[in-house]
Amino acid sequence: MLGLVVGGWYIVARETPARYPWISASETEFIQAGLPQEKSPGATLSWGAIRRSRDVLAVTLSYFTYGYAAYIFFSWFFIYLNAVRGLNLKQSSYYTMMPFLAMAIGSLDGGWFGAAAMLLAAVFIAMGSQVASPQLASFVLAGGAGALYLSQSSFWSVTADIGKRSAVSVSGIMIMGGQLSGAILWLPVRPEAHWTRLLRIATW
Repeated sequence: MLGLVVGGWYIVARETPARYPWISASETEFIQAGLPQEKSPGATLSWGAIRRSRDVLAVTLSYFTYGYAAYIFFSWFFIYLNAVRGLNLKQSSYYTMMPFLAMAIGSLDGGWFGAAAMLLAAVFIAMGSQVASPQLASFVLAGGAGALYLSQSSFWSVTADIGKRSAVSVSGIMIMGGQLSGAILWLPVRPEAHWTRLLRIATW
């Protein structure tokens, strides 16, 4: 079924109205007349210029902190609920879904809140680490995950603005920062013994 949907989309979808087979010339002209004038994409940045850019360094460091908090939910949240909060495996599996549902909602609404979303995520994560009830803590920490993903689109718009025609390369450097922070989370031999510390670091 999914293959039919994807195949149908591939047949009918086009990059521009001019390439769409079932649209008239007058419709194409009307659509194109309402489009904004395209700005010059600018020159391609060299790898040396990208590495030396303070803007690229700043957004990479910012995404490093973003990725650190995100990878807590990707890598350890199920273990945290089971080993630290005492939920059984079935309950842990249910409550582990909550941050990811919040992330999906946050991703759709991102861009409106900007830096305030990162601050809100820090507040939720800090509160969630202190809540006594594991069920309530799951809800609060899920709020932190959702708030974190409210800010995600801002990172991509910044790299597109910095890189212009080299936006893919700049985004790659930024993503590397996020992956490095995820790797750091695997360093503790027994993460369940360091959970409070890990969550506190995520709020910084």
